[in-house]
Amino acid sequence: MPPPATVGPQSLIGFGGGAGGHEFFRQPGSSWKGDLTGIGAGETWSLVILGIDATWVTGPADRYIYFNLQDADNASHYKNVGINFYLDATGCAGGTCFQAYQQWTQEGMSGHGLNPGELTAGDFDLRFDFTKASFEAGWTITPYFRLSSGSWTLFANGSFVATAGSVDFDAGKLVVGFDGGADGTLSFDNFYLAGPTAAAYVDDDWAALDEGDAVQFPGQTEWRTVGVDAFGAVQDGVDAVSGSTVHLAAGVYVEQVHVTGDDLELVGAGEGATTIQSPATLTDYFITGTSTTNYPIVFVDGATGVAISDLTVDGNGQGNTNYRFSGIAFWNAGGSVSDAAVTRVRDNPFSGNQHGVAIYAYNTTGGPYTIALSDVTIDDFQKNALALSGTGLTVDLERVDVTGQGPTTLNAQNGIQVGLGAGGTVTDCSVSDIVYTGGGWAASGMLFYEGTTVDVDGSCSITNCMTSFLIQETSGSVSGAAVTAAVVEDAEGISVRDYGYAKARGDREPLEASPFDEELVTGFRGAPTSFSLDDLTLAGAHEAGTYGVAAWSLGDNVTVTLTNSEITDWEIGVVAYESGSSVSLSATDNTIASNDLGLWTNAAAEQDADKNWWGDASGP
Repeated sequence: MPPPATVGPQSLIGFGGGAGGHEFFRQPGSSWKGDLTGIGAGETWSLVILGIDATWVTGPADRYIYFNLQDADNASHYKNVGINFYLDATGCAGGTCFQAYQQWTQEGMSGHGLNPGELTAGDFDLRFDFTKASFEAGWTITPYFRLSSGSWTLFANGSFVATAGSVDFDAGKLVVGFDGGADGTLSFDNFYLAGPTAAAYVDDDWAALDEGDAVQFPGQTEWRTVGVDAFGAVQDGVDAVSGSTVHLAAGVYVEQVHVTGDDLELVGAGEGATTIQSPATLTDYFITGTSTTNYPIVFVDGATGVAISDLTVDGNGQGNTNYRFSGIAFWNAGGSVSDAAVTRVRDNPFSGNQHGVAIYAYNTTGGPYTIALSDVTIDDFQKNALALSGTGLTVDLERVDVTGQGPTTLNAQNGIQVGLGAGGTVTDCSVSDIVYTGGGWAASGMLFYEGTTVDVDGSCSITNCMTSFLIQETSGSVSGAAVTAAVVEDAEGISVRDYGYAKARGDREPLEASPFDEELVTGFRGAPTSFSLDDLTLAGAHEAGTYGVAAWSLGDNVTVTLTNSEITDWEIGVVAYESGSSVSLSATDNTIASNDLGLWTNAAAEQDADKNWWGDASGP
């Protein structure tokens, strides 16, 4: 195992006056090999012993107790780097210990004694930093001591360099030993080897502890050290590791988390068990457009391969003081979110302000980036559940469950938005309760807006939404989806649109989409749109101005194929509309029934609507 390695609190008994050592992190099944690896050149390592109580150690003068990092080439050839403290004439029972520190190796017995004077035997700390630039060099040793409640003090003789080089520790263990003649009981609060942190552990119960305290992460027996690999705040854990894992215990962490390193894993104890909650004021932000600030609770900044899982991100309604507010943001970044929830990313109370996005992605570099979301639940947001945008972004969404605010006059919400240069796949996702009743705008369950290609498959469902799928200047497919429309006028099951280089029609027919960030990117207009629809169930509510499938060619050509689908209970089942460009609709092998009108078109060219069941043998 790589360091850090923590022994934790111990009370150790001598060996009846004989020499002997208590070994920690020895390899299972070995009598001499250690389990600690990778301790060599290039890093600074520290042996630290806290809260030493040697009051009950006995023995003659010049006998010693030692704390070592020990390695062995075989059962009799040992390499050590360590700290000794020597007894005075009465052992430690008299209250003082004469100190001497040594580093040595079996190869050369390179040693150096340092005398800090006399320390009280009942309460002191020792620290021994060691480093070297290359394997061939000797270790540079820097020793410190600290009295109770004091500060670290460098020994009077300062650092030294051990003369024996070419010594690494690739099978190390920690040893606490008694020299021959020393006996009694030695206690300490912690003994640990610190170095590069392979993984960090975070528990909000540790927030009030002191650096160096020994702790155990819930469910684990290993000891860890506060300030080394154990922390009370998520950000401290993130800052301690590189390309590794930060484990979060159950609890509520009220803080902003800023990730700037690649390949970090942020792993909680489970959705609803571990919560990262927004504080009242977020300080870190990024700028989109020319001056728009964006304040995320979890901020992935310029990093890729960041994986967030098994936790909840809670906005706590703090959007009023953090415009624009987001739950998790990937800025010029990529990664994944899984087995997680994002909630309450909004103002308090919910308002019409155009921010409050649960998961937001954008970039100005052109990528490429990937974002994967799986088993993610999102609710109680203000503008969008997802806004995944930017040239070069590819998304993979699986089992994302979105619940909107329901009918509202305040904000035209969107559930899953992909576009502005992005594309990808959407599988087995669900969106519900996205309805705007304020007029003039469409709220969308899924909005694919000025993107590349988006393919929807599996068992996706859209329930009680105004426009269930709004597809604008984006090509792709929807297969296997089920729609149950909201009871509201102007609803559409699937609306496929292309305005060419225009933004929308002056008469706002159909109702204009209301994407997040629509003004940030231009240049994705001006190419034809082609979409394939298959195996759909689109159930309307017989409201006025509602369409099951509508193909709108409003500035550039639109091609839609519709097969093997059931379209019922709309004012018009299928619409093919063109104005200044051409629409091409092919609808075959469908059930288009129980609508006020089966199909309507103004197209100059003939549309293919053969081999459908219209609810009557006579046709539509």
